[in-house]
Amino acid sequence: MEPKQSTRKKRAAGPDAAIPDMAPCAGQPNPAGRESESAGHGPRGILTVNPIRMAYRLNYVANFYTGPLYKEIERRWELTRPEYIVLFCLLQTPRLLAKDIVAICGRPKNSISRAVNALIGRGLIQADL
Repeated sequence: MEPKQSTRKKRAAGPDAAIPDMAPCAGQPNPAGRESESAGHGPRGILTVNPIRMAYRLNYVANFYTGPLYKEIERRWELTRPEYIVLFCLLQTPRLLAKDIVAICGRPKNSISRAVNALIGRGLIQADL
């Protein structure tokens, strides 16, 4: 007996590849077995029953692409994501304060502070006192 061939189409790699068969948005019929996910539980629920659903989905797609980018930056130049963000902000607008960078990028204050101190220690930036 030969193995049964799958009749399902293969999905292209992309942001939805990790979460196949997205659950429907609120107000649409829900396929059997998806009740708990449509209530906000499970990996698909947060993408569909979120009050800011579109913003969350955009962020999900953005993270799908930026995650590998930041890993490559860390591998190639030994810069963490917050360190890269600090350097990027300072290259765009020199003489920013750490609190300005926090306001621009929305990253936690302690992450940016640690990044600034690490970059100063490596001689990549200098503090104006």
